[in-house]
Amino acid sequence: MSASEAGGLVLRGGDRRTLAARMNDVIAEDSLSVGEPCPSEAQLCERFSVSRTAVRRVLAQMEGNGLLATDHG
Repeated sequence: MSASEAGGLVLRGGDRRTLAARMNDVIAEDSLSVGEPCPSEAQLCERFSVSRTAVRRVLAQMEGNGLLATDHG
């Protein structure tokens, strides 16, 4: 049975880590310091080729784990 028959897809880049792991790395990769804004949801969707829902879920996890704080407005 091929990957397509099993419903699997090969994604570009070959990064097999979870979206959460890749988004956590954004802090280090972009050299973000405490108090600096992180990339927008739209930028993260583009960067990781995922839906806004997926990005929002991981951002909520990161906030729950104390890695991010939301500043509305």
